[in-house]
This record gives sequence, structure tokens and C-alpha cells, in this order.
Amino acid sequence: MLDLLANANRHAPGGTAITLTTRDAANDRVVLEVDDAGNGVPPEFRERIFKPYFRMPDAVTAEMPGSGLGLAGARRLLQQMGGRIWVAEKDGPGARFCVELRATVTRSVQQDSRAGG
Repeated sequence: MLDLLANANRHAPGGTAITLTTRDAANDRVVLEVDDAGNGVPPEFRERIFKPYFRMPDAVTAEMPGSGLGLAGARRLLQQMGGRIWVAEKDGPGARFCVELRATVTRSVQQDSRAGG
């Protein structure tokens, strides 16, 4: 998530919002979405950006920092965790990156010493 937020910050115009939202998905899964108002990711690059060392042409010509390894590493890590990452369609300017992971419910039970438990 830090890599996605850093990329959104790098590519979005100053003063625009970067939004992180979550939503439930099917089969005990959760989807996290990072939205920005930058240049977006054209459809022809939506899979290529996850290849090692690939950088968007505008990032290269603008001499933006980065090695082209962040998204490739994020995809690999998510796959190892049983998750996935992709670029979704979006109305309006910018990009929407989605991460899907297995949702884990953690419950905490506190014993009340006054109840004798």
C-alpha cells in the first residue's frame, strides 16, 4: 500500500486528493483502492506496468524518480499472499489501483477479573 500511495503522490498534481477506500468482496475478501487525479494509466499499459523495470513513458521523460520495480514487487508479494493487484477503470482523470486480499477477522476477548473468569 505504501508503494501505491507513493506512486499516487508522485503522479498526481499538487493539491489534489489521493483517496484510499476499502470494500468487501466475495468469499471473505477485501479490496483496497487507491485513487488519484494524475495522468492515469492508458489501457495498453495496465499490465505492462507490473513488469520489472517498466516505467510509464511520461515518468521517464519527466525524469521522475523510480526504478520500475515497485509495482512488480507489489504484485509478486500479493500473489504469494493469495492476493492480487490491478488497475481498474475510472471515470474522470487519474488512476485507480486495486488490491484484493483475504480478509481475516481477529477477535479479542478480555477476561473480567471481577466476574471470576
